[in-house]
Order: sequence, then structure tokens, then C-alpha cells
Amino acid sequence: MAAASGELTAGVAPRVTRWEALHRRCARWFLRACQMSSICLMAWVLALVLDFWVLPNSLDALMASPHPALQVASGLMLALLVAVPLAVPVISMLFLGLSLAVGHELSDREQRWSFVAVLICALGLTMFVVAEACPSGTAEMGACRNQVSLFVADQFNHGSFGDVFDVFDISFSSIEFDALSGWSKFFALNFRMLCAVTVVSLLMRWLGGPLQALSSARPVQIAHQYASRAYLWAAYGSVACLVVWVLALALESSYFPGFFERLDTANDLSSQVMRPVMFVLLAAIPAVVPLVSLLHLVLSLLVGHVMRGRAFLLTSFVLFLCAASLWIFIEGSACKGTPEAIAACSDQVFGYVGDQFYKGAFADIFDVYELKLGEVNSDSLSVVDKFLVLNFRMLCAVYVVGVLMALGRWRSGRKALKGRPQGQAPSLVDSGTGALKPAAAQADHPDAWAPTVFADTLPTRR
Repeated sequence: MAAASGELTAGVAPRVTRWEALHRRCARWFLRACQMSSICLMAWVLALVLDFWVLPNSLDALMASPHPALQVASGLMLALLVAVPLAVPVISMLFLGLSLAVGHELSDREQRWSFVAVLICALGLTMFVVAEACPSGTAEMGACRNQVSLFVADQFNHGSFGDVFDVFDISFSSIEFDALSGWSKFFALNFRMLCAVTVVSLLMRWLGGPLQALSSARPVQIAHQYASRAYLWAAYGSVACLVVWVLALALESSYFPGFFERLDTANDLSSQVMRPVMFVLLAAIPAVVPLVSLLHLVLSLLVGHVMRGRAFLLTSFVLFLCAASLWIFIEGSACKGTPEAIAACSDQVFGYVGDQFYKGAFADIFDVYELKLGEVNSDSLSVVDKFLVLNFRMLCAVYVVGVLMALGRWRSGRKALKGRPQGQAPSLVDSGTGALKPAAAQADHPDAWAPTVFADTLPTRR
């Protein structure tokens, strides 16, 4: 009976949720749209060849012809040359969003067809931006179209190489998002997402083997181990620094007004000893921690290491300290003039730091739609400031993704507990050996710690 029930259980298909069913249907739509896009691209090439070289101005004559057969042909040409490039971005955005929601990675077939979708989305984005930003029938039409082509190339760079092009203000076009409508911004966002998916997939195919060999090399592994230890020490330093900051500011504002100014000018022995200690805690650590975290993130990406447990929990303090140091460094570079101007500029810098968190955590949405809390002139920032901004964005992305993973695992654990028959609880002791089961098995118990990225942070777990 036990064997029979096991066979019946093994034969039951896994339950498909509504989101998964919708994603499968949308995946089929995505493949069909990409296949239609290939026909559309061939029609574009054929139309350009006919209109420019074989029969000049033939498309205009076809669209203006009163003959019924030619009107049907012109309608089909419009559907291929206009309707498909405008419909594919909507379908691809829905497919990518559902793929992120259900945790689906693109298959080989979907990756191959996504390159066609990138080309057709680039055509759709070009048509929309030309219609909105380029006045028809003017002498500047040709120059404007060249700027639109460069604008599409910018979106490819931003989508493929992320925040590097945004932080360092690398742009080829003078067209700004302020001059575009919501649909153009939607198409630009979709185009960036598709470029990111396709380029990362292509790079992993080309560089997967060399990167794997490089990551398994002993010098890289040793460097990552040292970087991880340095990152943990930097995280503990961040905790100490934040505590000292809070205490120092509270004591100075409440009990010892002007204490730091007197400390800078005092010549007694206690002040001379305290000055370097306060400098290390309040200035040196905030300057060093972002550099250590950037090195650790780069090596972690190379070797495929994911921060878990205590290291991930300590990242919260590193994140706060990097935000505070970023605020201080950028304020020193961007804020000049009278005390009133410096105070107003400091508020803008604070909003700018918040913008970097949103852009790092939620990527191109805040960049494309230009949602800003603070305005800072990027020309006033140095290369070091921009590296700090890039590091802060990467750290925010890692942190938010880790939190979402933790919530997803906690939710999966809750669903597993609800699906268990009432009154049935797994034993934490192995019946054969009498020893405690591993932590993965203990996680199924209602009173056990959930198997999230915070699992190693319990004081009893070592």
C-alpha cells in the first residue's frame, strides 16, 4: 500500500498557479510575436530597397492609390511596418514582468528569438521618438533622425551595461526624456530590459567558460576570501561608526554644544589622543567602507558568491554608512557659496542620495521616468564621487534582491506548512541515529527558523 501510494503521489502533476499559467500563455505569445517580427524585418528591408533603389517613392504611391487591391496591400504593409513594431514591446514587457514574478529564466529558444524582439523594439522606439521629437517637413528632419538613432543606441548601452553609463553621464544623443510621452518612455524601458536580458545571455554563452575558469583559479579564490573577511570587518566598523555618530551628535546638540570645534583647537593630551580616534570613527571608516564593499561585490559576482546570514544582515549597516558617506562627499563637492545656499544644496544632496537608492534598487524605472528627489549637477562631481555612487547603487541592488529572496522563501515555507495535514509535524530527531536533523529539515517545523537568507544570523547558529 505504501509503495502504491508513493507511486500515485509521484504520478501527480505539480499544481500550476494562475500566474504560472498566465506566464506560459504569455511565453507562447512572445514567441509568436518574435516570429512575426522576423517577417516584419524582412518586409522593412524589402520596402526600403524598393523605395530607395528599385522604385523610388513607390510606398507613397501605394498608400495614395484608390485601387481596392492596392489599398488592401497598403493595409498589410502598415500592419507589418507599424502595428507589429508597436505591439511587440507590449507583449515582451508583459512576458518579462511575468518571468520575473514566477522566477522563470529564458530558455535557449526564447533567448534566440529575443534578439529579433530587440531589433523590432528598436524600430518601434525609433518610430515613436521620431514622431514626437522631429518636426516633419523641416530642414532639421535629417539631423533629428540622426539624434533619434543615437538616442536608441543610448538606451541599448544603458540597458546592457546598467548604471555605468548613467552614473558617468555617457550619452551620445541630445534628446531628453522630458520631450517624450509616456508611451515612448514605456518603449524605452521595455527596450532596456530586453537588451539587458539578451546581452547578459549572450555574454554568458561567450564568456561563461573563461569566467568559470577564472573564478576557480586559486588567486581569485584567495582574493575573494580576503575581501569577504575585510568586508565583515568593514561591516562591524560600520556598526561602531554609526553608534558613535548617533551618540556624538546627540551629546553635542544636548549637553556639549561646540564640543567638536573645541576638540579641533585644544592642545591638551586627552584631546590629542581623542582627535585621531574620532577621525578614524567619523571620517576614515566612512571613506574606506565603500571601497571595500565595491571590491567585495565585484569578486562575489565573479566567483558566484551570494551574501547570506550574518554578512547579509550586516549589509544593512554598511548601506546606511555608505549613504551617509556619499552624502558627505557629494555635499563637499557640489555645495559652495553662502551658508543659506549650502543648506539648500545639502537638502538637494540628501534627495540625490535617495535617488541613488531607488535607481539601484529598481533600476531603469526611475531613470527613464526621471523621478527625482534631488537635483545635483553631475559635472561638479569627481571620478571618486561617481565611483561611490556606482558602489552605492550596486549595494542597494544586492540588498533589495536579497530581501525579496528572503520574503519569497518565507512565503514558500508558509505555504508548505499550510499544505501539511493538520496535527502532523515532522520530527526533528532522526529515528535511526537519534541525532538532530540538519537545519534544512528543521526548517519544516513550525517553531524552527525559516530557511531565508537571515537563517545564519541567529546567535545559536555558528
